[in-house]
Amino acid sequence: MSSHESKLFIYGTLLFEQVWLEVVGRGVKKQPAYISGWVRLYMEGKLYPGIKRKPDSIVHGALVSGLTDQDWLRLDKFEDDIYTRSSIEVTLNNNATTPAFAYIIEDVNHKCLSAKLWSIDDFEKNNLDKFLIQVNDRMQL
Repeated sequence: MSSHESKLFIYGTLLFEQVWLEVVGRGVKKQPAYISGWVRLYMEGKLYPGIKRKPDSIVHGALVSGLTDQDWLRLDKFEDDIYTRSSIEVTLNNNATTPAFAYIIEDVNHKCLSAKLWSIDDFEKNNLDKFLIQVNDRMQL
C-alpha cells in the first residue's frame, strides 16, 4: 500500500477518540489538518456530517496515517453508502500539503445534505453519547 493509500482526512465523528476506537479498534497517529474549498454540513436527519465542495470554505479536521487493509475494511463498513472514498489534497498546520483519502458526498447526492453547518462542539455536547450507541450497534453487524 502506498503512503497515500494509508492516509485518511477525518472531519466529523471520527475525530472523537471514542468513536475512532469503536470503529477501527486501535489508536493511530493523527495530526491537525484542513481542506480548502469544502464545507461540512449535517446529513439530512442524521447526527453526523458530510462534506461537499464550496469555494472559499475550509474544513478543519485531522490527517490519520498508517492505516492497514483491515482498518479500511472497518472504515468502509462504518461509512454509509452515500459516502465515496475519494482522493483530496490536505493541508497540514505547517502549510505542507499531502494527498489523502476522505469520505465525501458526490454532487449527485448533495440532496442528502442539510443547509446547517455541522459543529464539533455541538456534536460533543448534545449527540456524542447517542452516536456511540449507534456506532456500537452498527459495528456489531
